[in-house]
Amino acid sequence: MIARRELCFIATFVAALYRFANGLEFDNEDMIAVVATAVGKKEGDFSNVFVRNVSIPTPKVGQVLIKVAASSVNPVDWKILAGGLPLKFPHTLGFDVSGRIVKCNACKRLKVDDQVWADLGKMWLLRGGELGAYAQYAVADESQVGVKPA
Repeated sequence: MIARRELCFIATFVAALYRFANGLEFDNEDMIAVVATAVGKKEGDFSNVFVRNVSIPTPKVGQVLIKVAASSVNPVDWKILAGGLPLKFPHTLGFDVSGRIVKCNACKRLKVDDQVWADLGKMWLLRGGELGAYAQYAVADESQVGVKPA
């Protein structure tokens, strides 16, 4: 069952993305992302969540760039906004991602055009990086990415 706070989060995300995307033009180096600028004042406070035009991330050695097809609302996402987990702001929200690889940087197992899924927690937990699944593109370490079953 979806909790009330998750429904609020989903509704806020969809409404903000729709408002932001209408009438905007982007170049090949920009993308739309849902960005949190600070922790909310109380549970369910999304006043610090915005849809922004940001640069497409560049994968480092051993990383891939995923064109996001789908994401989910992971409990980690709303815990971040409630202040339950340490994070640097601003950052792009989104823990779970599914999509297609569009760039690889010295990867051994994955290649461009692989259909994949990933959990983006490794970069955040180990290096304080962004999560990033609530965007058009997300970066992931090759080790945290799985190829979708056929």
